[in-house]
Amino acid sequence: VYPNPVSNVLKFNLNTNLEHANISIYNTLGQLLQQSTLHNNELNVAALPDGVYQFVLSKGTQQFRGTFIKE
Repeated sequence: VYPNPVSNVLKFNLNTNLEHANISIYNTLGQLLQQSTLHNNELNVAALPDGVYQFVLSKGTQQFRGTFIKE
């Protein structure tokens, strides 16, 4: 996941095709803030307030979790 910290567009670079993968973004309280589908392995996070976030990325039976900082 890069860049981290991110301002506008978060990019994903994994060894699997993530096109049309589902992604959920959570704040540090565990509240779901955004659900979307990845396009070109990117996600626009410009609308999120600055802070620390967790994501869950899923496609088929694969699931990836991680953290990023929005500034």
